[in-house]
Amino acid sequence: MSTLRVAIVGAGPKGMSALERLVHHASHSTSRAMYEVDLYEPHRSPGAGPIYDPRHPAYLRMNIAADIVDAWWTPARVPDVASHPSFGTWRSLQLPSIMKEFGDAALDAFPPRAVVGRYLEHAFAKIVESAPESMRARVVPHRVLDIEPMGAGWGIRADGLGMSGKPYDEVLIATGHASEWSDALTQVSRSSPSSVTTVFPVQEQLSRERVAPGAAVAVRGFALTCIDAALALTQGRGGSFHALDHPWRLRYERGPDDILCLLPFTRSGRPMLSKPLPDLLANVDGISEITARGQERIRALAASYDLRVDLLPVLVDTAVASIQAVTSAGDNPVSLDPLRADADEWLRGALDGSLSSVDGDDVVSQIAKSLEIGCGAAAPHALWALGHAWRSLYPAIVDRVGGNGLTAVAWPAFVRLATELERIAFGPPAVNAAKLLALVDAGIVDLTHLHGGRLVGVEEFELRSAAGSTRVDAVVDAVLPPPGIVGLSTAPLATLLAAGAVRPRHGRRGLDVLDDGSCVGANGVATPGLAAIGRPTEDSTIGNDTLSRRMHPLAELWAERVVARARRERSCAARPRADLARQG
Repeated sequence: MSTLRVAIVGAGPKGMSALERLVHHASHSTSRAMYEVDLYEPHRSPGAGPIYDPRHPAYLRMNIAADIVDAWWTPARVPDVASHPSFGTWRSLQLPSIMKEFGDAALDAFPPRAVVGRYLEHAFAKIVESAPESMRARVVPHRVLDIEPMGAGWGIRADGLGMSGKPYDEVLIATGHASEWSDALTQVSRSSPSSVTTVFPVQEQLSRERVAPGAAVAVRGFALTCIDAALALTQGRGGSFHALDHPWRLRYERGPDDILCLLPFTRSGRPMLSKPLPDLLANVDGISEITARGQERIRALAASYDLRVDLLPVLVDTAVASIQAVTSAGDNPVSLDPLRADADEWLRGALDGSLSSVDGDDVVSQIAKSLEIGCGAAAPHALWALGHAWRSLYPAIVDRVGGNGLTAVAWPAFVRLATELERIAFGPPAVNAAKLLALVDAGIVDLTHLHGGRLVGVEEFELRSAAGSTRVDAVVDAVLPPPGIVGLSTAPLATLLAAGAVRPRHGRRGLDVLDDGSCVGANGVATPGLAAIGRPTEDSTIGNDTLSRRMHPLAELWAERVVARARRERSCAARPRADLARQG
């Protein structure tokens, strides 16, 4: 009996989602097709991967609300919550043990990443355990170095294993963040003991041996990874945060091994704003209807829609209507005409790339204001409303703009718009925004060189900007490699691109893929047996950095195609035997 050999390269959350769908469809197939599934994952926790490592320290929080986390495909969810639990169900079942280790943080809407990692690790084991008898699924704990044609299939070369002995009929690339890219902090010598080119895992990369106590640390980037680095170098060194007589501010007390200061530097200086508390809008009348109307308008956009003429008005209308709903019951309703004008002006600036930079004092006030609004202690303003509009309309934007939903000419403007909106919509949870402000108040996070700072030196470093210069003892690169494949220099994607087996979608960063994840080659035709999901496909599909299973059907459609192929080949193999039996 023939066996379909499948390799999934990367067994983090995306690879696990593909395995879950493959197990489901193989289990429900009426054919007797056999499968061998190898999941190549070098990280010690398949399912979780390095971003959701179950061994992360508790101060590394989720940056998305955990109620969307579900290891199983939502439209096909089975009622057996014991074997197929969502994160919320699993957390309830495991509450005594995780509360003992993580305390009240385990109950938070943005819990420690390690808690979610344990759920993902548990779910992965359950999925492998539930594979049908016709499927052998195993983890290969090695990093894939290259993927090459082998006969009618694909060979995989893995670190420490060499080339696979047999070809794989189907290969799915589900890798996460790349290790090298063209815009990395190249002046930082990898051999220098005072340079850190990646933040995770923080216990190793930001250890006392790598970044000495009392060091002045320059950090490239001022987004979520920068906050993680700041917490690792302070709270992770024995420092502590204490509540003030205030609903949303904290005080930081230094630990024995704290760094001296952390100096972030970026091109624009614009900060990420705090996410609102998840239940802030729970009792606001009409808010869900406003979201539904906005999503319907986006999905109904004409084929030749214009971002400025067609999309921006939906965002503005949703933002204004949301503020009207939030403030209508209060004593101080917001004047809507100035709000509409401010929102429209900001969106046009984001679309054109003409938003102004901000200095350190403005950065602090913007973060503080967003935290105050997000905790319900202040009336919302235009940026809050636009952030809410982007978050609430995002599923429809993913559907309408992904794939060929926007021309290559219009795409750069959309990327500029999305980059700015993500900064105000998908920033840190309130607890981390409060910690960041406390570190600024304590003089540890120093924003002197935030806007336009540049690093000078190779082995010894100095951070320079219009505000002057500061000698630094260590440098940390907290800018993650971008999604997609443009600018990446590491195999296997770089070699597949050079060989013409894959190509970027015209005008985009990500791989050109069909609806089922099949990779389109340089010749414009789907490459047999090669598919990709997740970060390598960004821009062809939008919003891959999510644990939500509700937005992207690629894993579902890929698994359907693979099982259909196995059924078809099983049928073809059985037909000659049946003919021989009749002849006999």
